[in-house]
Amino acid sequence: MTHWFHRNPLKATAPVTFNYYGVASTPAAAKICNDLRSSRARLLELFTDLSCNPDMMKNATDSYFSLLQGFIVSLDDSSKDSKLRYVQNFKWTDTLHGQVPSAQQDAVFELVSMGFNVALWYTKYASRLAGKEDITEDEAKDVHRSMKIAAGIFKHLKESHIPKLITPVEKGRDLEARLIDCYIIQCQAEAQEVTIARAIELKHNPGLIAALAYETANFYLRADQMLSSLDPAYTLKWRKYFHLKSCFYMAYAYCYHGQTLLASDKCGESIRALQEAEKFFAKAEALCKEYGETKGPGTTAKPSSHLFFRKLGTLVKNTLEKSQRENGFIYFQKIPSEAPQLELKANYGLVEPIPFEFPVVHAQWTPETLAAFDLTKRPKEDSEEDNVDKKGRDQSSEESKNPRRIIYFANGESMEECSTEEEDAEENNHQPFLDTANLSWLSYLRHWILRIAATSFFTCEFFGGKLSSFFGLTEAKYQYAIDEYYRTQQKETESDEDGEEMQEMEMVVAPNENQHLETQSLTYGSIHCKEMSAFSQEITVANVNELAEGGLTSLK
Repeated sequence: MTHWFHRNPLKATAPVTFNYYGVASTPAAAKICNDLRSSRARLLELFTDLSCNPDMMKNATDSYFSLLQGFIVSLDDSSKDSKLRYVQNFKWTDTLHGQVPSAQQDAVFELVSMGFNVALWYTKYASRLAGKEDITEDEAKDVHRSMKIAAGIFKHLKESHIPKLITPVEKGRDLEARLIDCYIIQCQAEAQEVTIARAIELKHNPGLIAALAYETANFYLRADQMLSSLDPAYTLKWRKYFHLKSCFYMAYAYCYHGQTLLASDKCGESIRALQEAEKFFAKAEALCKEYGETKGPGTTAKPSSHLFFRKLGTLVKNTLEKSQRENGFIYFQKIPSEAPQLELKANYGLVEPIPFEFPVVHAQWTPETLAAFDLTKRPKEDSEEDNVDKKGRDQSSEESKNPRRIIYFANGESMEECSTEEEDAEENNHQPFLDTANLSWLSYLRHWILRIAATSFFTCEFFGGKLSSFFGLTEAKYQYAIDEYYRTQQKETESDEDGEEMQEMEMVVAPNENQHLETQSLTYGSIHCKEMSAFSQEITVANVNELAEGGLTSLK
């Protein structure tokens, strides 16, 4: 069959622990919480498990939804809601809006969002099977049935549960009626594609195939019109898919209608119908290229390279050549200027959604178990804290704030240092973790290429700095010349300072040489009395007076 289908990404959700410490007062109530947590985690794992099959998915969904029903419906069969409906807050993203989450403190919101994801899983499972080249008959039946189950889930959510939400659904979100209708119509149209492929393979009446193809093309055209009023930034790629499939199956309808006309000996009208089929196929081929170049949520593929697309082009060409050849040899009919109007109505093979119902409340839920949940012991939620004035919230946040570090002083005292508001704001401004499971293949490859390139760059920069420091490559190329220049300048400065000091010393020492040192005894600097016996008394006194004028201050 080798069919190709457009698929929007799954919805992402925040973890839910169901930890109601103090509220679940009995072991039975605590067991329900544990089972809810484990069954939810198991269901989320199966969404991305390629080995999961419909039986595994059904068991997992029945297990979780039956437990979750105790948070929604009343156990006494009354119209009142369960007292646990508004206990837990749930966060889910949208298939079209990417990582922008929606949060509601309502168990119905969880039921609808998880059911939406289950329906998307059935469509993705069918798409994987339909893309195989050697698909078996049983696998084709699984594809057909999975599409109808998904359509039934979407229809059930729209009619029975989405109207119960207290918070109105925003425009363009997954749970809006127009988007739900688009998913239902897409599932029906894709299921009819399987029917058409089966009819072609078994060579059924061309009139029946043309009618089914015409109904399928109208399905896609209706879905495209429903999305026309939404933001093109989120719906353009999806609309390209609907427009592409509409043109593709209009080509199928005109092709097999041409065969029907040829079998009725209306060769001229057959040629005109086949020419119209050729036009629609050329338009579909151009839309394939536009679809591949359009950015937006959904898979990235080249539909024109798939076998189902190439087979139609060959079929239209061969059938047109046959009609032209027969008209040239046998019929000689005039070709109309306008294409014949397709007023086809399929009586067989039309797809209707399989009715779906959520499972009943799990057997673990009893009136005694429900009564064991004491909501008076429930901690305050964020919604209640919003009603407290700003000053009280700030004080409570400062009191509950953990110290960033504790400083111990030598005298034995200690001081707790808490983070400032600027530091808290900086921590809050950190980018959230990127969920790669919801990225397209192109974005996923770009993300890992940039991440590997950045890691390699910083690794090379780190080891390069270490090696350059180790081998001494951090200095300039002509550093030795710069060092030699500074050494020469330093020597010249030192020599100039030494010359100035020598001049100052000469100026200081010269006048000191003309002064006489003070004597401390009689004999210092004088002539001994024994050696002076030859001189006269006058000469001796004159010498003593002369010495006294030279600086002697004390004689003994």
